[in-house]
Amino acid sequence: GGCIWALLSGEVMGLIAGLGLGALLPVALVKDLHKKVMLREQEIIMELPELLNKIVLLVGAGETVQRAVIHCVERNKDMNHPLYAELKRMVLEWEGGHPFQQAFEQFNKRCGVQEVSIFTTTVLLNFRRGGNDFVLALRDLSRVLWEKRKAIGRTRGEQASSKLVLPMVVIFMIVIVLLGAPAFMMMNM
Repeated sequence: GGCIWALLSGEVMGLIAGLGLGALLPVALVKDLHKKVMLREQEIIMELPELLNKIVLLVGAGETVQRAVIHCVERNKDMNHPLYAELKRMVLEWEGGHPFQQAFEQFNKRCGVQEVSIFTTTVLLNFRRGGNDFVLALRDLSRVLWEKRKAIGRTRGEQASSKLVLPMVVIFMIVIVLLGAPAFMMMNM
């Protein structure tokens, strides 16, 4: 619309600016979408170890995997988290008549995170056997995921500190001007 307006008014710079914005807008939208996807994946990876710990405790106490997952979903109904939203959808699929394995595989595809894939593979491989081997496999996976969570936390901390560099430099310059201005004013008098 801006290009047409500039073309009708005869301004070449307006036409060039409109075309430039028209080219940059899709790139910005794709970049924003990629950032949202990465943030969603990080949130899933950050929450997965806690979910695993809950499932390990419940299965170790004698619950089945399905009941443990349902219990975790019911406890976190209020939480607007992508992992629990996908788990809730998986539980609804079970209740709708889908087999456990198929619902878990669909959950894995919807999440699209490698760590969730490892979790679902571990659950599906040990689902039939159960017992101590299943709990041990989940504990090992939980340890690995906690390390991954720590790494993501460190990365987020480094990103936050790098984002604070510019405001700190601006504040430093303001302080220098506030302290230096009276000294320069006294030198001129």
